[in-house]
Amino acid sequence: MAGGNFLTMNKKLPGAYINFKSVPNAVGTIGERGIATMPLALEWGPEGEIIELFSTDLEDGSSLEKVGTTAFYEDSLILRECLKHCYKLLIWRIDKGSTKASAELGGLTVTAKYGGQKGNLLQVAVLENGTTFDVVTYFEQTEKDRQTVDKISDLTANAWVDFAGTGALAASAGTYLKGGASGTITAQDYSAYLDAMKLCTWNTMGIPSEDKTLPPLITSYIKGLRDEQGKKVQAVVYDYNAADHEGIISCKQGYQTENETISPVTFVAWVTGATAGANVNESLCYKILEGATAIIGDLPENELEEEIQKGWFLLGKRVDGVIVVLDDLNTFVSYTAEKDVDFANNRVIRVLDEIGLTTQLQFEKMFIGKVDNTDTGRDIFKSQLIANFAALQNISAITQFVPDDIEVLAGSGKADVKVSAYIQPVDCMKKLYMTIFER
Repeated sequence: MAGGNFLTMNKKLPGAYINFKSVPNAVGTIGERGIATMPLALEWGPEGEIIELFSTDLEDGSSLEKVGTTAFYEDSLILRECLKHCYKLLIWRIDKGSTKASAELGGLTVTAKYGGQKGNLLQVAVLENGTTFDVVTYFEQTEKDRQTVDKISDLTANAWVDFAGTGALAASAGTYLKGGASGTITAQDYSAYLDAMKLCTWNTMGIPSEDKTLPPLITSYIKGLRDEQGKKVQAVVYDYNAADHEGIISCKQGYQTENETISPVTFVAWVTGATAGANVNESLCYKILEGATAIIGDLPENELEEEIQKGWFLLGKRVDGVIVVLDDLNTFVSYTAEKDVDFANNRVIRVLDEIGLTTQLQFEKMFIGKVDNTDTGRDIFKSQLIANFAALQNISAITQFVPDDIEVLAGSGKADVKVSAYIQPVDCMKKLYMTIFER
């Protein structure tokens, strides 16, 4: 009998395919992550605003009104790849100036809610119902809205179309909207997206594009967020290991499944979701790519050894042939005494980022303007830091921590607090060196 989990709704055999997922808790607790963001060209959805898409939306169909697709549609691939391993995706429709489909039914004008080619799949029928009329909105011949009215002015907009006009209705078997067309993408559209994301909470940004001008722009943006604004986030880009920064992850491979091709650009979405969803105490090293049958851009072992040292996020194969993430690395390769090879490890970065984020939030919420900068006040703050680090040690994010590893002192100004903290992040097992002796 067929059964098991499903990645997309494309099984060949009858059977029960059941997924089990945890309901996500609120962001802000140590170890909890899971918010990704991507700018995407869409054929449905609002322009110039953030669209929240949850991992359950594609499966239950609620994504259809938001972005014009569900897990049943082939064009949902990039969304499915991202939401495999995170619970929420913040989408910014990057194309602007799309044309809304419309139709004239006598004195009634029907206009698609959003611009794009998906609007051409809308259909409106006016059906006689005694002395009144049923005005029915269809998307791909599936009824989405029905209103029983006397005249045009009684109609109200729904999630799919807007109505305009006056006078009496005339019966119509069904008319497709026409003229819906795609928008265009400019550099200003990306600037608007990046500005909007400064005001949002997220973990990882993905840029699934072959545009060579974008990775340097995103690198500069992420550096600014991390180094100047204290926003501990990362971004995933395509084919740009030159970033040489712990905040930028770059991939250049994809993979094949039995039914789908995940191109290297689309794989950016998978890495984005997996990175956003990885817990603070979790590494993506040797994470299995479910359903993968072949690597696009596969490399022999000797080349993998060379490329992994250049800051690439790469795929490989276990000894049993299962396709996995080779190692959970970012593009940072310019090691120094102050920033050594550990900063190339995304699990380490997640630990450090968690400490920075949690400390910032707690200091702002509990201490600024509320606690005196005295020995007693600083001891209270130190106690909070000790509790945070103890929690991280309990989930094996750090190790060998003792309270004396934290020093909290008065700064140079009356309102300044100086903290020194020494921590040792934990990594997963990666390399086995074993010698077997025969007696």
